[in-house]
Amino acid sequence: MTGRGLAETLRELEPMMDRVKSLPEAFFKTRDARAMLMTRLAVRERAMMPRRDASLKATMRFFDEAAISGSVPVAESLVRTGHMTRAFYDRVHCCPSCQSSRLNVREECAHCRSANIVEEPIIHHLRCGYQGPERDFKTADDRLACPKCRHALEHFSVDYDKPASLFICNDCGHSTGETAIGFVCLDCETPYDAEKVKTRTVYSYELTEQGREAAFAAPLDERGDMTGGGELSVREGSGGTCGAKNSSPRKRCN
Repeated sequence: MTGRGLAETLRELEPMMDRVKSLPEAFFKTRDARAMLMTRLAVRERAMMPRRDASLKATMRFFDEAAISGSVPVAESLVRTGHMTRAFYDRVHCCPSCQSSRLNVREECAHCRSANIVEEPIIHHLRCGYQGPERDFKTADDRLACPKCRHALEHFSVDYDKPASLFICNDCGHSTGETAIGFVCLDCETPYDAEKVKTRTVYSYELTEQGREAAFAAPLDERGDMTGGGELSVREGSGGTCGAKNSSPRKRCN
């Protein structure tokens, strides 16, 4: 970085440094995670936002977690006391076995759950009324002929039309108008039907006016904890865990 670039960076940081200087001295000694998170966000004048990260099983990262372990449970406690608000960010699916959100979503055969399926048009022979998958109409020389009456089909909309399509399983031969939706966990490789996969709601968090005021003026007790709330028990993790899923309505985990 050039000298000029460094000077510009320092000028940009001046407002934040002024806010740091205005913090009560007790905040520099506190071990209270709530106070630490509020001041961290207040001096930076930003919200606590999740970011997508495919390197994590949760697929979501809060950068504040690096400085404050268990930042999400801390933020949730501040939401309950009115110091923060939360807003919906996303809902992710989770593996019931290992809680990973790195899942492959795929169309599967509803009969055998194989992903080896193909979509084929249904051919309707206008003359005799027979309908079936296109493969049944294919001849050895790759032409079309009705398997019922053996009449050659040469002109679309004159001899035949294609009113719909079918999904055919190449493993078991089952055919249907709709496929099933399945998930395969990329971490433990366990397959699941869609109705068995759990969900987790991810939120962003932002200081309220009460939280901003507390960040610069909230009294601390002799241990360096916020008064009026007692000590906070912080759970490890940055996104909560998934709860069991019901068919309807779907349970969410916070």
